Amino acid sequence: MEHLLLPHSLPTDRGMRDALAAQPAASDRALARLARRFDRADIDRTSVLGRTWSELERRGGSQAASCEGFATPLVLTPGLTDLTVAASPLLDLTDDDARSLCAACEEALAGEGVRLAVSTPTLWRVRVAEPIAVACERPDWLAGRSLRPLLPQGADARRLERWMNALQMQLHAHPVNTARARQAMPHVNGVWLWGFDGLPAQPGAGVVTAFAEAWRRNDASAWSDAWQRVAATLGEREVAWVLGDHEPRLALYVRASDWFGWFRDLIAKVSGGPSFAQVLERFCEVETL
Repeated sequence: MEHLLLPHSLPTDRGMRDALAAQPAASDRALARLARRFDRADIDRTSVLGRTWSELERRGGSQAASCEGFATPLVLTPGLTDLTVAASPLLDLTDDDARSLCAACEEALAGEGVRLAVSTPTLWRVRVAEPIAVACERPDWLAGRSLRPLLPQGADARRLERWMNALQMQLHAHPVNTARARQAMPHVNGVWLWGFDGLPAQPGAGVVTAFAEAWRRNDASAWSDAWQRVAATLGEREVAWVLGDHEPRLALYVRASDWFGWFRDLIAKVSGGPSFAQVLERFCEVETL
C-alpha cells in the first residue's frame, strides 16, 4: 500500500483546526467524503512512533554511504539548553550573499576535503573526499524544532556534527551577517549538512509540503486550502495517510471502497455523519492526551 506523508496536517495549533471548521458546509463535497473514509479507517500509531518524517520518506531502506549531499543555511536561535531552527523564509538570502557564505564554509572545511557549491541560495551541493555513512533529517522539517533530538545518526554522525559546529564558528562574524545586523535581519549562523543517505533535494510525490508551508507562514487559510486540495485529488486512492505536526503521529489505512461502500456513503449523506473538522479534532485530542 502506498504511503502519503502529510507533515503539519495535524497541528496542535487550534487556529489551524478552527480554520477548517469554519469552512462553509457546502464548500467541498470531497472533504465530507474524506471524513467518512477517515472515520472508518484503520488507525495505527505504533509504526510511526518515535520516527521522523525523513525516516518515513526513506521507507526504512538501507542507505549506502555517499560522497555527495546537500547543505542548507539556517537561522538558529539559542534557548536555555539547545538551539532552535527558525523558519527558512527568514533567511531572505541573495545569490551573492549565499556564494560568499558558501565560500567561507568551504574554506573552514578545506582540510577535511569538503567542497561546496551553490545551487540556490538555500540549497548548496556538498562533495566529500570519502563516503559518509549518516542519516539526517530533511531541513524542510526542522523549522521550530530543537536541534539536539534531531542530530545526525550513523557511523559518521559525530564527524558531520563536528563539521557543522565549525561552520557555526566560521559564520559568526562573517561580513554578510554584519551587513544583515545593520538591516535588523537575523544572522545566518548555521549550516545543516544532509542528503548523504539518499534523500533527494526536494520531497517526492509521496510527501505533501503544503501544510508545512502554511504552518511556517502561520496562514490558517492556506492550511485549510491544502486539505481541500488533498481531499479532492486523493480521496479515492488506497493509501496509508500519515498525519502529524512536527513529527508523525498516526497512520490511517484508508482502503479502497468495497462493493457496498457506496451504500454506507449514501447513508452517511442522509444522516449527516461527522464533518472532516470533527474527525480531525478527535485525532488531535487523542494525540495530545
